[in-house]
Amino acid sequence: MRGLSGERADRSFAHKLRNGDTVEIITNPNQRPNKDWLKFVVTARARSKIRHYIRREQRERGRVLGRELLER
Repeated sequence: MRGLSGERADRSFAHKLRNGDTVEIITNPNQRPNKDWLKFVVTARARSKIRHYIRREQRERGRVLGRELLER
């Protein structure tokens, strides 16, 4: 994600929304979840999905590194 656009002005991720606020999520199609997002998410489900993605990526990087080391 790149940012939020609100009813009255552009907002940062840290801005607390109130009931009835409408926002447009401005995204980047190449963006991938990162650890910093865990500071902003509120729900356990979102936190869990982000952690799952990060663990899967770390596991894949470990596999690639292991293959490279074995090929040497």
